[in-house]
Amino acid sequence: MSIPKIVDLHGKPINIGDSPTIDEQGNAIIPTQVHHHVFGVQIWEEGHCSGVALYRSMVDARAVRDVLNAKYAELKVDHEAKIMNYPVY
Repeated sequence: MSIPKIVDLHGKPINIGDSPTIDEQGNAIIPTQVHHHVFGVQIWEEGHCSGVALYRSMVDARAVRDVLNAKYAELKVDHEAKIMNYPVY
């Protein structure tokens, strides 16, 4: 059984680390060590998170957050963009 490839939006393979470990019953063992982090820009509308966009670098995430928060301030709406770190195992 081959392991499927995970690709980015451009079709390039993403290295996700080691393949999952399988126990004697055939269950995948979930890794406990973080492989890397991605940065999520959360969109908060009236106190509720309505969406998340993930970015590989903090620089990209900050740029998106800053543009969104500037637009929200201009429109005077109860919205906010926040950055969160998401671990990838």
